[in-house]
Amino acid sequence: MKFIQDNTALVQFTPNVISPVEGEEDLFTKIRSFIQLTEAWFESRIATYEQLSALENSEELLTFARTAIASDAYRRAIPSLDVVLTANGFGIVSNQTIAPASRDRINALLDSLEAQCDAAIEMLMLHAPDTLLLRPSLFRGYEAVRLLGKSKHLLLELFTYETQIASAENHFASHAISRDILEQLRGMRDKCPAPHYILLTMVQHAVISYIQGEDCRQNMIDMVDFIRKHPEDYPNWADSQAAVRWQDYTYKNDKSKGGFWL
Repeated sequence: MKFIQDNTALVQFTPNVISPVEGEEDLFTKIRSFIQLTEAWFESRIATYEQLSALENSEELLTFARTAIASDAYRRAIPSLDVVLTANGFGIVSNQTIAPASRDRINALLDSLEAQCDAAIEMLMLHAPDTLLLRPSLFRGYEAVRLLGKSKHLLLELFTYETQIASAENHFASHAISRDILEQLRGMRDKCPAPHYILLTMVQHAVISYIQGEDCRQNMIDMVDFIRKHPEDYPNWADSQAAVRWQDYTYKNDKSKGGFWL
């Protein structure tokens, strides 16, 4: 294990843990296997220890990572911490001075630990380079899933939607704004000056609408109009494949065609 190597490191990120008495195993020993599982998941899905350690703000990033790992490992372990296997079957850990927690309180703790893990990973996403975490995107942290109306299980929701988000962004790149402008907006996401911020907001809202199955043609018309009004900010757009689709998108009457015309 790399992120959390002993009980001292673990309890910094695990509140209200009573110190073990002599001869009793500490929390690190009890949940060691869960920490190993979480670290393996974290390094395969979020970032490796070596990647974070190599960055300039590594201490800050490693603190976020350790918070997430400790919270997730503790959450995974909780269902088994108060259950012991005896010669006669399973029993509940209890004594005369501390009453067992109710199921509601345990569920509240589980939800709190998941929210804490999610928050720590969002801070990591906001402070680490875009090239390190997840897929490149126009959205910061959990912005996209919040705009989709999600308020719980945010990391899980992001994993669920990240392919759709990437697909929607690519759709608007090829059909309206161009690949170059998409990458430009992604690079300006954290500090996006006007007028780019206006276009960024347009595309973000179009992505959400696209995922929700709405008709986004008007969104694309608005994007193209905006780009055309700011040629100095998007000089390469006119030569892009996306621009070819919009050489003339206005409706014109044609006397040679049937139907009513003015």
